[in-house]
Amino acid sequence: MMKTITSFYKNLLVMHVLILLIAVGATFASWKIVTLTIHAEKQRIFNQEKDQAVQWLTEKFSLYYSVLRSFRAFWYSNPHVSQSQWEKFVKDSGVISEYPGISSVFMIKRVQQEDTRALEQDMRRISNPAYKKYTIYPIKKDGECYLGFYIYPTEGRETALGLDHLSIQDRQEKLFQARDTGNIMNTRETLLLNTGRPGFFLVAPLYDNAIPHDTVDGRRKAFWGFSAISFRSNELFSSIYGNEDPFPFFDFEIYDGTQVTPENLLYDHDRSLSAVTLSNTSKIIHQQELKFDGNRWTIVFATKPNFTLGKFQESLPWIVLGIGGVFSAFVVLSLVQQSMKITQIRKAMDKEKTV
Repeated sequence: MMKTITSFYKNLLVMHVLILLIAVGATFASWKIVTLTIHAEKQRIFNQEKDQAVQWLTEKFSLYYSVLRSFRAFWYSNPHVSQSQWEKFVKDSGVISEYPGISSVFMIKRVQQEDTRALEQDMRRISNPAYKKYTIYPIKKDGECYLGFYIYPTEGRETALGLDHLSIQDRQEKLFQARDTGNIMNTRETLLLNTGRPGFFLVAPLYDNAIPHDTVDGRRKAFWGFSAISFRSNELFSSIYGNEDPFPFFDFEIYDGTQVTPENLLYDHDRSLSAVTLSNTSKIIHQQELKFDGNRWTIVFATKPNFTLGKFQESLPWIVLGIGGVFSAFVVLSLVQQSMKITQIRKAMDKEKTV
């Protein structure tokens, strides 16, 4: 009789062990599934916000590229356009009044050093008062200059007239690249001379169509200058993403080129470089390239530490672990009780044998 009872409790003990193993396995599996589900939902929201940011940026700059191409086409239709005709065309386009972030529209002309004096005299004959003191600077002894030619609006931007853009080191690479490729290029961000604010240019190269320019050497020989747009960075990107942050839980940074370095930074959404530098174990990060004509930009997206789905959703994995832990604890308690019961039965059996 006692052996039968002992066998029953042993089987019951084995069953409890199996239940405990199943409970622990089910708890871990449930915790993993819930954790992965929450991460997948965060990733979905992150991708949705990221795609929205890229879409707005792409749409806006596609528009700016179209505007710049229209200015280039206007010059090709009339390469000897006067300052007043050019200014009227730019003014009538509405680009300054209707496109926030644009500081000015201007032209850069390539001039050999020996021709600079004659150009100064010609420019001072323009009826617009801003050109009466047109002066080429800085002065150099030889070589060619890329000179500020026409600009609109002129008020407060007179210092851009006559400026040799080749004298500014961080602009040379992109100007030469645009000249040699024929593509619209953006310069790196710099302090704009006329406003003192951070900004950059989009430049579209212009060529003398009388000279073949289907090769690099041909383009260098035929190169006339640039049609260009100057942007104030902060106002430009605010016009794209708004003054009220549409992405409060995300940060992203836009870099010129493929190197993610501070000197290549064009825009930082939260102005802290946190997308690249912030240490956050739960951070979701994504890096991608954008191409505009000849330009390549790198965008780094990342979540901020405050990005959550809500307290309840974030607590779900721990709730699952808690429920599973409580159930497992009851099973363990029952196992202990069964073990104690078997021990008592064995002691009773040993006592009977002794008697």
